[in-house]
Amino acid sequence: MMFSKPRLLLSLAIALATTLNLSAQMGQDVAAVFQRAKEGAPLRYVALGGSITQAGKGWIGPWLREQFPESDVTSVNSGMSATGSALGVFRVDRDVIAHQPDLVAIEYCVNDGGASDEDAIRNMESLIVRLKSLRNPPAIIILEAAAKGGVNLKRHRKVAQHYDLLEVDLQKAVDTELAATDAPWESLFSDAVHPIAPGHVLYAKAIAETLTPCLSMTDAKMPDGLPKPMSSKPLVLDGRMVPLSGYSDVEDWSTLNSLPKWWNRFFHGVQHSEKPGAVLDIPFRGTRIGLYAAMDPSYGSFYASVDGHAPEHVFTNTRGGYLYKTLAQDLEAKEHRLTIVLPAESDPETRMNGPVNLGYLLLAGESEASREPSPQGPMNPEMLAHLNFETIALDDWEWAGPYRLTTTAKDALPLLDVSFAPELSPETVVWNSDGQARNEFDFRGLFDLSEPAVAYVRGELEREADGAALLGVQVDYFAKVWINCVLVADIDSGHGSPKGYVYLPVALKSGINSVLVKVAAGSEGHKMGLVLASLDGPTEAFMSTANENEVDVSKRPKPTYANVPYGTDERNVMDVWLADSSQPTPCVIHIHGGGWLGGDKSKVADPQRFLDAGISYIAINYRFLLQTIIDTGSERGTAPIQPRGDYTKPPVDVPLYDAARALQFVRHQAGEWNIDKARIGLTGGSAGACSSLWLTFHDDLADPDAKDPILRESTRVWCASVEVAQTTLDPQQTLEWIPNATYGGHAFGYLWDRSDPTLEIRSFLADRENVMDWIKEYSPYELVTENDPPVYLFYRDTPGKGKEQKDPTHTSTYGALLIEKLEAKGVDYTFMHGGVEDPEFKDCEAYLIHQLKK
Repeated sequence: MMFSKPRLLLSLAIALATTLNLSAQMGQDVAAVFQRAKEGAPLRYVALGGSITQAGKGWIGPWLREQFPESDVTSVNSGMSATGSALGVFRVDRDVIAHQPDLVAIEYCVNDGGASDEDAIRNMESLIVRLKSLRNPPAIIILEAAAKGGVNLKRHRKVAQHYDLLEVDLQKAVDTELAATDAPWESLFSDAVHPIAPGHVLYAKAIAETLTPCLSMTDAKMPDGLPKPMSSKPLVLDGRMVPLSGYSDVEDWSTLNSLPKWWNRFFHGVQHSEKPGAVLDIPFRGTRIGLYAAMDPSYGSFYASVDGHAPEHVFTNTRGGYLYKTLAQDLEAKEHRLTIVLPAESDPETRMNGPVNLGYLLLAGESEASREPSPQGPMNPEMLAHLNFETIALDDWEWAGPYRLTTTAKDALPLLDVSFAPELSPETVVWNSDGQARNEFDFRGLFDLSEPAVAYVRGELEREADGAALLGVQVDYFAKVWINCVLVADIDSGHGSPKGYVYLPVALKSGINSVLVKVAAGSEGHKMGLVLASLDGPTEAFMSTANENEVDVSKRPKPTYANVPYGTDERNVMDVWLADSSQPTPCVIHIHGGGWLGGDKSKVADPQRFLDAGISYIAINYRFLLQTIIDTGSERGTAPIQPRGDYTKPPVDVPLYDAARALQFVRHQAGEWNIDKARIGLTGGSAGACSSLWLTFHDDLADPDAKDPILRESTRVWCASVEVAQTTLDPQQTLEWIPNATYGGHAFGYLWDRSDPTLEIRSFLADRENVMDWIKEYSPYELVTENDPPVYLFYRDTPGKGKEQKDPTHTSTYGALLIEKLEAKGVDYTFMHGGVEDPEFKDCEAYLIHQLKK
């Protein structure tokens, strides 16, 4: 293959040196394939990816033919524009494995940019493990394509390194080339990501040069066995695309053998309908289900419900081409039912009605599925066909913002979990209202702002009677929704077009219902709209599957006292459950988790187990880290949190000393509440667990000379029993034990950013010496002494010092680190983790009851 562009060669050697990332095993699989090809064996090469691969035609087919003239080299271009690894796990059987490949290149870095870390890693790992598990496994190379603003290649790189696969960093090759030639981006690309001819030449050269060392490797063998998967969830190893065109005799549906569009090449016929209310009911076995459908501006939309739960509303008319939508994943391995319904006839301006052309069912997990039927929810076809959505007029709704923190992300996702003024102290917020007739908010226009930001909207929904409803949230692009002060949705991941809706079953009461929506901007827009449809049937039936991970507060006994203030801030409140006893009772104080950035006392577990044991129970709220900025007078919600800025204590000082004051307040109230001052235990999860340990190990904070009698009370406790605690806030110590840790820096004011999870701890580590006095004051590990009370540490995984962890923020390795110090100081402890068999105390509650009652 000839490369006749001299300009591209000026910096290629430098660029290619940086694309190679070899260990002893990396490239062995490629070298083994090349050895066979040298000996005349056929070499079948398949390139799997998106539009970049599609246009590049796999890049290296001609080069392979030059290197192996004695081999029958076949090059297959399985690039498919606008697709990522989420579809790749279904396509791989049809578009890769069917060609019996010897060498596979996978290019999904750019199109996986919007996927969560978990999904990007899990899907890429699924592709690799499935291919490597074949009877004749191919060699695999990972191609990391470039983007003008840079790409997040860390997820795929981790997978490549985990499986000893060659990786080509095309971003670095492009950046080096442009820097050396002083050429503009447009000399290689037509837009932010798509190469033109010279760009494809550079890609081909970079890939070929990365593979060249494999030509000279001798005695190479295809590696045996595979390492343990990185993903905590099951991999997708049997995904396939099931044509729907073969379905026959379905009322109101028919088969079209082809589409008069260029994208017909990606279909094998379609199942077609355009009748409002048409139903397609598909039983299936498996754990993941999705749909692949044709798109065109003249088409309509459909509802898709799995097992009778809240539907997805899929619009197929936002552009031309095709879409793929995962409708449910991680289902139980049973029989399920997918129901597809075309909406009832509606106003043409809604663009809900029109032709729908479904190409494939995307199915996985069937190999492990039984024939046991899954329970069905209340969203039956008739109900879906007659959903009548009302657009909520937002004329009188109020908004506040913008709220910002410094972030390198292109969207405001990193800000979604940060609690700003409307959540912390809404009475201080200046809410805006202009009375303008509107059905949506466009905050970029309102704020005249293009940077990532958060806005809040509040309003009311009036209902004539109690009942369930389906709330449709149209948001660009992330949001949280509260109804009557209860969080009902956390939209923090991809949900398709921002013009579509995310549907939420909600319970509304008779009269006025308050609504608060937090809208975090997407990379291209910042909008929000709402629709609502009433649901016929008992509210409980619709709500049973909503918020499955939320604590069911309806079954919890009502507190003896609710929202008792223990300080001056509105978040300085506690709920109190007093055990019935003639004698002073022991007491448990629960400190909720949430990274000191969010969370609420309403999410704690049912206290009934403690009350039955004669132990009183108290759950507290506390101020969040962001309020450090507020309390120091910085402009609320706009200043970045920085270490040692305009305050003399780290942000974590606020929630920790709130917890201390709450403990002192309980002791101050002990006589009135019939609580035994001596027998108080602390509990909590994650950040709440870290707070509990900080208080447990800290010297007594009582000030006998304080004017405030509450501050004269002791902060020493009887015991602590915590779940998934971070036991150190020292970045050097953390990374020594947990190399992939990212947590802790935000406690001391270092930036956190979902787009670069390592930024927080890297900044913290670089500045460690400057904040060492803070580390010694606020890290639980540093505070352990010989006279500390007993502690119980609960984790779910097995510890491993110096090893990367699946959940580095909540790993039991934190516990293993702490017990070294506890043993050295002679402090009594119980360490419960995934490697412990037949434990004496299976959970935090059992330990607390034992300690407080003995």
